[in-house]
Amino acid sequence: MNSKHWLRAEVAASVSIALALLCGCTASTGTAADRGRLGWAETDGARETPLPERGLRRAEEEVRGGGAGTSGSGSARRTDTPVALVGGQPVTCEALRAALLEYGGGIIVEELALDLALSEEAVRRGVSVSDADARREEQLLRQSLGRNAAAAESQAAELVGELRRTRGLGEARFSALLRRSALLRALIRERVAIPEPLIEQVYRIRHGERFVIRIITTENERDATHAAEALNGLSGAELAARFAELARGVSKDPSAVRGGQIEALSPVDPSYPSSLRSVLERTAVGAITPVIALDRGYALALLEQRLPPSGVTLPAVEGDIREEVRRRQERLEMDRLAQELMSRAQVTPLDPALRWSWERRPSTTARSQ
Repeated sequence: MNSKHWLRAEVAASVSIALALLCGCTASTGTAADRGRLGWAETDGARETPLPERGLRRAEEEVRGGGAGTSGSGSARRTDTPVALVGGQPVTCEALRAALLEYGGGIIVEELALDLALSEEAVRRGVSVSDADARREEQLLRQSLGRNAAAAESQAAELVGELRRTRGLGEARFSALLRRSALLRALIRERVAIPEPLIEQVYRIRHGERFVIRIITTENERDATHAAEALNGLSGAELAARFAELARGVSKDPSAVRGGQIEALSPVDPSYPSSLRSVLERTAVGAITPVIALDRGYALALLEQRLPPSGVTLPAVEGDIREEVRRRQERLEMDRLAQELMSRAQVTPLDPALRWSWERRPSTTARSQ
């Protein structure tokens, strides 16, 4: 059996186990070797003999509901085995089956499909990842969350815990997420290039001049014009107070709850509309802008301050900026590769509840960090 067919059989067996447990059907729970497959670099070189026919057949039979009986040796879970007690009454796998499939089956199958595609691509290109690579992904995740929230190391660990809770990432799915990210990163490593102009742009966003503003956004020009008319003749603290009041009342921007106040923005930051940035450069401090047409809707801004450059030189921070830019470029390439692989995946949900979940799953194809 060649390596590609061997890996497909390995993953198929693992997928059958995962699907069977999700569906509440009987299946071998697998050995430690089963659970350690899907592309991990082996330290001792030892692998069990794959059972492709049994794994593929079991997966198909169980999804169709034909695997209720026990088969093979090893531990097994019957559909009538209690998995919980509610008021002292046993709850079986079968009682949970349809609800679990509807609730998260589509997402789980998508993750399994991506893992299979990644593993095959890794074998084709001779790429593997190790436990150390997965641990590094966890460190990168902690660093990324901490940097985005300007949090200390201890707080970053709490943010990772919160991410796991909100995304339902228990030990099994979190380990799979780390492995998936490590494998994606290894596969795209040669694709990543860092444009030098991007280094300069990030430096200017971080350390160049910035604007402190309040903003009102509306769905139509009429509402923005009415807001501007309500501010005519006002200045100073009175203008700021009235602008904040209008923002809370009519603005569609999330900053409305803060009276339209947003974080300081750079005139070269592409995450803000160019039309807004160019108008702000021509606006005096303490003045409101004219009504600005956006891609979606209209805006009105009050320029409260112009913050001068920080004085930090590019050579002093270039290393950190270059590393951050590399991570961003890697993430873009990782997402592209995941989408490319999933576009070729052939997933056919056979169970009605699973099909319902698959067709309505969130469009987050990469399922990575």
